[in-house]
Amino acid sequence: MTPTITPTMTPTETPSGSKVLKQGVLDDLIELRDMVSRKEDVRKLDEAIQHLTKSLTPSWWIDSSHLKASEGKKVFDEEKAAVMQLRALRDDTQSTVPDEIMQGFIDRIMEADRLLAVVAIAGSTKNIANANAELSKGDSELARGHYDHAIDHYKNAWDIAT
Repeated sequence: MTPTITPTMTPTETPSGSKVLKQGVLDDLIELRDMVSRKEDVRKLDEAIQHLTKSLTPSWWIDSSHLKASEGKKVFDEEKAAVMQLRALRDDTQSTVPDEIMQGFIDRIMEADRLLAVVAIAGSTKNIANANAELSKGDSELARGHYDHAIDHYKNAWDIAT
């Protein structure tokens, strides 16, 4: 049986913040996880859920759109690990989860990471050109499907701006 899931938020909606968007992805992943029975699918979903949960650690966030400067890099690193699990699940030809569902989760996480960088740049007065250059590199990597590199560039843009 192919699981069906209705995402709580689509990538075209404007979230009230990256944290809200990520929480929606996490909620949907947990819901999907309860519908999947293939052992390897469950393992990869559990890993992604674990990393995404850790990225939402309250002490790493100031509010739903801003990360603490001392902890923000951890958020991007955990999300990168979650995305890599979702990508592996998407690319697994034996998976029982449709590729489109996995890609939707990836897209939503990528949108949230990009939004963190954009918000940091918008609120900054320093190194904006360098931060925007990193953001642009992230967008280029995202367009190529290089999610890990895109997240690294979004993290760098956020870091430069903060």
